[in-house]
Amino acid sequence: MTPGDSHQPPAGAILQGIIDGWMDGWMDGWMDGFHFRFKCMSIPSKKIIFIVISPLPAERHAGCSCVTASVDDILFEHTIGVGQVVNIIAKVNRAFTSSMEVGILVTCEDLYTDRQWKVCRAFATFVSRRTEAGKVQLKQVIPRTQMEQMEYSLAAERRRMRLIHAEIITDLLSSSTAQLGECQEYDDAVPAEKTRVESVELVLPPHANHQVSTFGGQIMAWMENVATIAASRLCNAHPTLRTIDMFHFRGPSHIGDRLVLKAIVNNAFKHSMEVGVCAEAYRGGEPLRHINSAFMTFEVLDGDRKPRTLPHLRPEPGVVFSELYLCHLETLYFVWIKLGFPVF
Repeated sequence: MTPGDSHQPPAGAILQGIIDGWMDGWMDGWMDGFHFRFKCMSIPSKKIIFIVISPLPAERHAGCSCVTASVDDILFEHTIGVGQVVNIIAKVNRAFTSSMEVGILVTCEDLYTDRQWKVCRAFATFVSRRTEAGKVQLKQVIPRTQMEQMEYSLAAERRRMRLIHAEIITDLLSSSTAQLGECQEYDDAVPAEKTRVESVELVLPPHANHQVSTFGGQIMAWMENVATIAASRLCNAHPTLRTIDMFHFRGPSHIGDRLVLKAIVNNAFKHSMEVGVCAEAYRGGEPLRHINSAFMTFEVLDGDRKPRTLPHLRPEPGVVFSELYLCHLETLYFVWIKLGFPVF
């Protein structure tokens, strides 16, 4: 099988099989890092593999339990087919006071053709949990090679960008909403409200980790499900996940919680669309807790694996308009910032 072959899981949905034991694999660990290699046999439940694996080097470095704070933008360059071998390398790049950055690289190989290719690369931020002795002070990572030194330096810059990104978006939205005017209308545009999806999931013991908190990968997989349905309602086809952006954990969820997952297409471009996803949790009569949000970018591929032109999107007037209009603006600003363009 080659990248793009049929009988493959969605780009962001790959296994937790090392823990569940439904595939062949082995694991090699070194100081503050892990290397996993396994053969993808089946996809019984969707998990994002690096969310499951990356806490291991983080907890090895911290010497205590760690929680996922966020995952930087992820670009899925290829998908993984059943029967192919997947390699995952996860390593702590840099530790700060109580948080650390873990770099994850996922590659794939075909044993029959001896081909290898990169699937994705991601950077996750983990925070050490308090112990009975109080707040954990993380030991510093000592880079030993030129590559480790480069990642060590870049980790500090990525951390700075994470901290200021939310402020940039907030300032842009508050200062320029009136300047951009109304969204352009198209006669054949699909109403954005048509793409709205809401789902409820019950967190069961198989969905939780050793800290009795829901697997971050499980939450991401549920979020991908509703985002895929929302994207399908715009294009009337099966979309392919290409990127996951701004994936932030705002709070934990636990066994017994109900997770309310909401998705809607924020904006549609010529060959791609962005879907905003929100995850909220509640238990019994408690109010909803916002635990996660993310932006997912989808494409629709034709028979030649080329992106198809997508329909236009029309925000709904009235109550829905203000919400979707802000989503439109935030999407545009986010794209401009990523491309390095000036906003005005």
